[in-house]
Amino acid sequence: MSATSVFGASQVCPIDPLAKEVLSVIKTISSIEELPVAHPQGTVLLTDLDDVAIHTAYDLGSRGWKNYIYKATDKCWPGILSIYLARILPHILVESKINEVVATLKENGHPTAGLTAKKRNQWYSTEHLNVDQITIAQLKRAGFKIDDGLINVYPGLNSAEYYGGVFFCPYDLKGDYLIDLLEKVSPSNRPKKVLFIDDRSGQVKSVAAALQKLGIDHECYHYKAVEEKEKRFSPVIANIQLLYLLMSEGKEIPSDEEAFIIAQKDTTRDETYYLNAALEKAEELEKAGKLNEKQELKEEKLPATSVRV
Repeated sequence: MSATSVFGASQVCPIDPLAKEVLSVIKTISSIEELPVAHPQGTVLLTDLDDVAIHTAYDLGSRGWKNYIYKATDKCWPGILSIYLARILPHILVESKINEVVATLKENGHPTAGLTAKKRNQWYSTEHLNVDQITIAQLKRAGFKIDDGLINVYPGLNSAEYYGGVFFCPYDLKGDYLIDLLEKVSPSNRPKKVLFIDDRSGQVKSVAAALQKLGIDHECYHYKAVEEKEKRFSPVIANIQLLYLLMSEGKEIPSDEEAFIIAQKDTTRDETYYLNAALEKAEELEKAGKLNEKQELKEEKLPATSVRV
């Protein structure tokens, strides 16, 4: 199968002389506004959600925090805490322009769906009921506008992994899931072209390889808008925010600036001090059933700054 590829240097794909030429574009972008909106009919957009459509306004819960907490803790704390944060921590759009881009694509006849690495009843590696509902509530609170337009156009893509405009990937690699999903549909009932956006380069490569295998034109984008924020991540600030959030049982959280001021008041207290204090409180709340078990989804937003320092 031949391929026309754009990625600085060309990507080499196996060639099948009997197959049609597949348009294969893999690019890095730093803004959603770099995504082209003019495409042939039969084009769809599949977008990652966390750190592409939405993210937290704090160091706590950010991509930098996710990478940090998996290394800094054991047990099931990364999963338990990230579910807790997803329920109550305010999320915002990474870029406000994303709704305009999605709306323009829709006007041009190109529907959108989310494609997340979370499973419907598993938050990454942690089993948990109603992950699908938590995710949709997050998107609504952040103001990301997504609907069932893609399934209405391509009803054959409706599956057990689909909910509320989002595909919940049952595999580690999204490309593996797309092969399973699309091979069940006849080529005439598949999208003719797929746009895909993800902040993880491994997922971008897996989706591009899957669509290449299926003979579907594609443009896959490695989205890097959150990387500058990740470089500025401070474990001390995030751990202070986690401690305040847990101590108040979800009622208040200092902003990054407020947490920095708190840290400067006693520089003998390092990231380990605040993390251990936060985990001690988290364990207390978990034993009392106040962390995640039977907790109702909270639709209200927390104030961005709610701590006096």
